Amino acid sequence: MNSARFVFLSLFVLSVTAVAQNAIPFINLPLVPVSAEPSGKGFVLTVNGAGFVSGSTVNWNGQALATTFVSAIQLKATVPASDISKPGTASITVASPGVTSSNPVFFPVRLPSEEFKVQQNSFGPPSGPVAVADFNGDGNLDFANLNIGELEITLGHGDGTFEVDSFVFENIGCDGGGLVTGDFNGDGIVDLAATCGTTTTVALGKGDGTFQTAFFTATSTSNNTLAAGDFNHDGKMDLVLGGVGANNVGEITVLLGKGDGTFEAPRYIPVNHSNQWGVTFVTTADINRDGNLDLAVISGNSGIDHELFILLGKGDGSFQVLPRLKGQVQYTLALGDFNGDGNLDLAIPFANKVFISLGNGDGTFGTPTGYKTAGSGFSGIQLGDFDGDGILDIAVSANEYPGDSVISLLRGAGDGTFKAGLGFQSNLYVGNYLAAGDFNNDGKLDLLLSTSQDFGGANVFLQSSH
Repeated sequence: MNSARFVFLSLFVLSVTAVAQNAIPFINLPLVPVSAEPSGKGFVLTVNGAGFVSGSTVNWNGQALATTFVSAIQLKATVPASDISKPGTASITVASPGVTSSNPVFFPVRLPSEEFKVQQNSFGPPSGPVAVADFNGDGNLDFANLNIGELEITLGHGDGTFEVDSFVFENIGCDGGGLVTGDFNGDGIVDLAATCGTTTTVALGKGDGTFQTAFFTATSTSNNTLAAGDFNHDGKMDLVLGGVGANNVGEITVLLGKGDGTFEAPRYIPVNHSNQWGVTFVTTADINRDGNLDLAVISGNSGIDHELFILLGKGDGSFQVLPRLKGQVQYTLALGDFNGDGNLDLAIPFANKVFISLGNGDGTFGTPTGYKTAGSGFSGIQLGDFDGDGILDIAVSANEYPGDSVISLLRGAGDGTFKAGLGFQSNLYVGNYLAAGDFNNDGKLDLLLSTSQDFGGANVFLQSSH
């Protein structure tokens, strides 16, 4: 071979190798199984999602499990009996070579219980949108909240109590908005992204519960919701914002990450044209099982004029907007496989029910079936196995205006149906934001409720021992 040609080909191969990049993995809900009993036998854990490669590993609290690559949307991992020898909640992630790990999913190790009782602990002044993570690396869950232009970090003690105002990052944006976690500079440390109005902020975590320099990105849309994921498969964390553009057009804004906490120029995708508020809620998962992250968005007006759209990801940061889904929707929704067929389903709180629409695996869904809840006017939703029976449940929070808020729990039957909701009262006025996590490390998923920023305060609902 000609030596010059050999050098050229060698440089070409090196260049391709340098450019090649795995996507950041993403885990769909639920894990299969969704929980386990302590002191049980080892088992195989199935993880469904997107962006998996042959070198991906499932991690249990950061430790790699023996993992089998099934496809780009499924992994299987062997969980040894030693990992479930005692009650606790594991953090499950997926790691691929050369990129940061996936979103974490909680896996409870606990005994099942027919009862669901909670102990309510109130504290303040945290309020506003919340995001749960271990921000200081001590193994205990903390939470962040966005409150009147400040990012506040509240560190957990691991017993259900918290050190309020552990860290405050000022001047990051306007009131309200949305808040998500993610690793936006690829250093393996949890960062935070917040959006409000025309400004989106990324605060890079130091790993000790504090945050360093914030990066600000301006958009032509006014946004109040966001979701994080690798939407173009380049191994860098991206954001999708939801808001309203010119002439009251409901739009999403795609911010493709550069891998250092900053983003490329915004890309705008119109969703609908018939509303005042624009896109008010967005969440992501691989809905049609093609390995690309998709979106479920709510776009609406004041009152009841809200619409639901599915946007199918193309894997390059662009999306195909499907026709509006029929049915009623208001403030929030969740995606999870409620009947175990491998397809993601929709859970949509509306009025005094949660409506379940079973997915067809292609971005379309069946006729909604409603299940009655305690309370009405729901604004928050979380999925998890809250009673330890190995089946995915739904928790929702409601604003019982003009009274205090209500939490309602719907227990899943595993076939896509749910039992009537159990309700318990909060002493918070207008509890808008709901999060889940094991805040006292007993293996039982707890709930955190935060008020709107006009009222202040938060409650943690710890599952009681029986």
